[in-house]
Amino acid sequence: FLVEYIEMEPSLTHVMLVPFPGQGHINPLLRLGKLIASKGLLVTFVTTHHSRAMWQEDASIQDHVVIPIGLGFIRFEFFGDVFVYNDVKNKTESGFLLSQLEVIGKREIKNLVKKYEKQPVRCLINSAFVLWELQIPSAVLWVHSSACLAAYYYYNHRLVDFPTKIDLKVNVEVPFIPLLLKHEEIPSFLHPSSTFAVYAELILEQFKYWPDSREPSSIVYISFGIVVHLKHEQVDEIAHGLLTYGCPSYGWFNLPWKETHALPRELEEKGKIVEWCPQERVLTHPAVACFLSHCGWNSTMEALTSGVPMVCLPQCGDQVTNVVYFVDVFKIRVRLSHGEADERIVPREKCNIPVSLNRPPIKSIML
Repeated sequence: FLVEYIEMEPSLTHVMLVPFPGQGHINPLLRLGKLIASKGLLVTFVTTHHSRAMWQEDASIQDHVVIPIGLGFIRFEFFGDVFVYNDVKNKTESGFLLSQLEVIGKREIKNLVKKYEKQPVRCLINSAFVLWELQIPSAVLWVHSSACLAAYYYYNHRLVDFPTKIDLKVNVEVPFIPLLLKHEEIPSFLHPSSTFAVYAELILEQFKYWPDSREPSSIVYISFGIVVHLKHEQVDEIAHGLLTYGCPSYGWFNLPWKETHALPRELEEKGKIVEWCPQERVLTHPAVACFLSHCGWNSTMEALTSGVPMVCLPQCGDQVTNVVYFVDVFKIRVRLSHGEADERIVPREKCNIPVSLNRPPIKSIML
């Protein structure tokens, strides 16, 4: 009955949302979609079948099922994946994956727009990594910081000097940004030495909620997203740093490519390793004492609003710029490296997580 009602009610403004298939892009767009729907609009949220894995707890989220939210409705459409994320083991392959996503995604979105021509799509909202021209009014949800957006803007319009292959160490001064960004602090995708040309993210199996069995403030939560590919040597140094610190337990999520052989057996026995987890839920859990992160924008904001102490090990893109503000300006984070620009492995002595497991009352400070 509900689906029939929607099809017979053409007066509902229809908005289609298409995120890049990665958790850091899907979550913000989904929150926006629910907000839009609650105001009396019909929202169609489109992503890949592979991304469906993160919603296994919610049986209502299925293909074509219409869900009432506030004054409006939201429904989900999933299209087939054209690649297997687990096959990606280096940064250069991500370009192929993104190109395939663009080809298949553009075709599938066109088919969906035609499918719903009785309720024409009035607006398409997507992330900056899904720029498909479909002759429909569109908007982009930017899911990184405004400082990074400014850096990209000034780079694209050649308004200020950036590092080049001839001079890799040019520092960048962007108007309205209160700091001079050192060459290793600009979004690394803009740096000529960067090996990350594009993003390719994974979202896989459901995380069984292990933190419930842990003591309060006893877990060091570790996640570097799924874009980041840590070297074996760095994984080993982090692991030995945790053992040296003697943390009661830890949770390591999104360990790249299931390379658990890099971890000492003792550490594997003390912790939990999964490929994906509901990060917002984890960060608000009382068992979490601190967060070792790559400092992507979503991870940074979620840790900030959860009041969780954060240890920063940025790698690429906006991550290195985000850390500048939270370490050097707001002084509420600890930095372990400057990312790719450092060209070194952070030693285990420095990976000795410098945050007390007795969580300090920093939430009131950060809010």
